[in-house]
Amino acid sequence: MGTPLSAPVMASRRHLERLHRPGCLVGPAGDVLYANEAARLVLEPEGRSLRDLLAAMPLEALDPEAFEVLAIEDGPAPHRTVLDVRHGIQARVFLAKAVRRWNLSPRLALVLSHLVAGAPDADIARALGIRQKTAGKHVSCILERSGCASRTEVVTRVFEDLSLA
Repeated sequence: MGTPLSAPVMASRRHLERLHRPGCLVGPAGDVLYANEAARLVLEPEGRSLRDLLAAMPLEALDPEAFEVLAIEDGPAPHRTVLDVRHGIQARVFLAKAVRRWNLSPRLALVLSHLVAGAPDADIARALGIRQKTAGKHVSCILERSGCASRTEVVTRVFEDLSLA
């Protein structure tokens, strides 16, 4: 078992879990000590999570426009918190959680992303290269799996605080 975490580090860990954006607690040596639920989700087109990204590159290589790195004063070698602050990341976190919770296939996940953007069946069909009737069937499947009665309810449920569910 590793060294016990100090009170400031533990407080940061609890705070990270309440965020709706990917965040990691990084040790003095650059190792990921803790990744919140959002940081463990695969949000990147390349199939990587924030945890995977941090394991593959030094913090200094992160784009400062996309990631915020905060030091936690904790002795001579501070721990750091890394937050993903890219535009739209929170919406992607909520979508990924809904896809996982409702056990949606990759195709239904694409349909859900269009549905959340307010697209009607015709626009979903055009964007995915399928017939409008097929898009409607995909939407019906999402409604059934989510337990929702309408598109509006699906959108509301996607963006509600899923940690309460």
